[in-house]
Amino acid sequence: APTANQDWEIFDTAKPTSSLKSGSGCDALAAALDDSTCAFAVYKYDDNMLVRLQWKPEGAGAMAKNKNNGNLQGFLDSQPLSKVTVLVTGKKNLKHDTIWDRVKPGSGSKEIAD
Repeated sequence: APTANQDWEIFDTAKPTSSLKSGSGCDALAAALDDSTCAFAVYKYDDNMLVRLQWKPEGAGAMAKNKNNGNLQGFLDSQPLSKVTVLVTGKKNLKHDTIWDRVKPGSGSKEIAD
C-alpha cells in the first residue's frame, strides 16, 4: 500500500487484490495507466486520505468495462482504509488538485474525465 503522499498502486481489474505497478506522482500514474485496459488504483492524497480510483478509459471495450464494474466491490473490500472512490475515464485532468476537488466534503462529481 502507498506510504508517502502522492504514492499510488495499480491493481488488476480481473484480480483486484493483485498489484501490477506502483510509483509516485499523478504524472507517473497517468503514464502507467493503459489507454485500452481497465484497472483499479489507490492514490495517497495526504496523511489522512487514501483515494480509490476506478480506471475505465474510453478506449476499453464494453466487455472489459463490464468486468471492471463486476469486480469493483472486491476492490472496495480489499481497500478498507479508503472511504471514497473516483471514476477516472481520462488522463488529462488526473492531477493532485483535481483528485481533491472530487473527494473534498461537499464535492458533487466523483468523476475525472478529459
